[in-house]
Amino acid sequence: DALPIFELSVSDSLRKFVLFNENYFILRPGESKNVSVIFYSKKEEVPEIYTGKIYILSSGIEKSLNIVFEVEKRNPLFDISVHSSEKVFRGGEIKSKIKIINMGSLRDVDLLLHYSIKDFEGNTLVFREESVFINKSLNFSRSLRIPKNFDGNYGIYYVKISYKNITAVASNSFEVLSYFEVPKNIDYNLIGIFISLLILFFLIK
Repeated sequence: DALPIFELSVSDSLRKFVLFNENYFILRPGESKNVSVIFYSKKEEVPEIYTGKIYILSSGIEKSLNIVFEVEKRNPLFDISVHSSEKVFRGGEIKSKIKIINMGSLRDVDLLLHYSIKDFEGNTLVFREESVFINKSLNFSRSLRIPKNFDGNYGIYYVKISYKNITAVASNSFEVLSYFEVPKNIDYNLIGIFISLLILFFLIK
């Protein structure tokens, strides 16, 4: 039988940022292979969060890997970071902590804040915009609700600030759970102990 050929490709949204040291290769049973993936951007590229997937195709079977690629300005005026919940149910609320640092000499400025939920196809599913006032630094919390019809297992909490023609972006990925799913890191021993104590309580009562 002919040995399977593996093909690597990337989403159109990431094509101009990604290079493979080889796009095609053959693996014999039991073999493995390391493939180098190079990410790059041009100097004039707009600071932004770019999402997409790397695809691996062989013998009619396709697997994919989610990718978040962030392009930053060389000498940014503002720095922004976001930390959101790691897991959230469809239809549930995802909370985030956002931090903005003013790295320039400007003081007491109003920034346009945009925060949203995106999927790995680059679609914006829900968003909010507001004005925030900053001197040197700013820390605050925000939340968004995940659509009940969210398609996929992973999403992106995306944040962008704008001041005139200056922008800065940040993102955080998270796992989307269905209501019948149980988080993988749950401690079943503790659940068993709790149920046992509950039954004992009612027996004594």
